Amino acid sequence: MTHEECVKHHREIHAPMVARSALGRSIKKYVGHYPEQAQGWTMSPDGTPKGIAVESPYDVIAELWFDEDTYKNLGEFRKSPEGRAINQDEGNWMDRKKMVTIVFEDNVII
Repeated sequence: MTHEECVKHHREIHAPMVARSALGRSIKKYVGHYPEQAQGWTMSPDGTPKGIAVESPYDVIAELWFDEDTYKNLGEFRKSPEGRAINQDEGNWMDRKKMVTIVFEDNVII
């Protein structure tokens, strides 16, 4: 699947499926990020950082905000008929071996 096909599937099929689900009704915020370019960094001999173009390892980064109870019950939702349908759709467009889940603590600076 190309990057464009992956983004289209997320925008038009997967994200709306999540939004319509019971999980979607309890998500505080759901944002799809679609990388257009990525940049890595190297150091020149004089120690000056230099940006270099690299390929993004991900086509879609999904940011989901949950309250604590919803997050704790996520495993149970995944076992429900709606959850199983979402799991099945993930297999249609994402490489699940490369899927990463990261839980953050926010520190708002500005």
